[in-house]
Amino acid sequence: MGIKFLAAVNQEKNRWIYYSLGFLCIITSAWTGVFVSISFMNLIPQISFFLGKETTTYHSITAWIGVWVLSEIANFIISTIPFFFLLIGVFIATEWIHQRKFLTLINPTGFVQWRRLTLGFRVWFFILSLQLCGELLWMPHHFEWSFQPLQWIVFLPIALILTPLQTSTEEVLFRGYFLQAIKQLIKQPVVLAITTSLPFVMAHFSNSEMNRGSVWTGLTYGVLSLFLVAVTLKDNRLELALGIHAANNLFILLIANSADSSLRSPSLLTQVAFAEPQVSFLTTLIGAIVAYVFLFKDDHNFG
Repeated sequence: MGIKFLAAVNQEKNRWIYYSLGFLCIITSAWTGVFVSISFMNLIPQISFFLGKETTTYHSITAWIGVWVLSEIANFIISTIPFFFLLIGVFIATEWIHQRKFLTLINPTGFVQWRRLTLGFRVWFFILSLQLCGELLWMPHHFEWSFQPLQWIVFLPIALILTPLQTSTEEVLFRGYFLQAIKQLIKQPVVLAITTSLPFVMAHFSNSEMNRGSVWTGLTYGVLSLFLVAVTLKDNRLELALGIHAANNLFILLIANSADSSLRSPSLLTQVAFAEPQVSFLTTLIGAIVAYVFLFKDDHNFG
């Protein structure tokens, strides 16, 4: 590959005045998305009132709006609205402010290599499947069979469309735009990886999973972020990270979600009891190492 991934930042306007404007654009877009999402959620009680219902939950209109068959689906759709606006903000910042191709946040050539993306997806989905099988054998009482065919089938296309939107937005922001920007200040790869992972971890601190143990759960998110940065820098492009992140979230939403999840879904299994958060940290770390070695097994230089 002729152009290094981190060197893509040098293609057009890359002075910090442009990055200041870019981050302002991104933050404004994100907060606009949050405002729209909250406003949309506030419409539900009003719709309920006009329908003559006493309840103010999503269930009051599930019979009236086709795709909102379940409250979980409504919540899922609304929760992805900010990511749509955030992606628009990153696009505007890249194309209009920095005046370079948006796809250079994914691949310095400006073209997406779908084979790498699907490879990352398949490898991580397979590793998560193995880990789940191990948990089912070791701690079967931690899971309940929650599969409801109609709900799952309705949710499937929505998840397949909106989940990659959410995960891809996070990747082009944290491992694309932010990583390339910070590279101008930090040259040491390890420090660069840690610095760009901190915002990712902080962005997930409001998740309900943090109640299991904020320190170890935060470290688990940190390991996942460092892993995504590592494969991005090693592969010199973002496609693997895009596939891995999409596989991670789709596996949770469709296969095995948790009872305390902030984002409920009609998954096949529901985890109702949890091991110590140190166990999740360790399994994520092992999975990341195995995936990294496999993805670059033909490259003898793992440095």
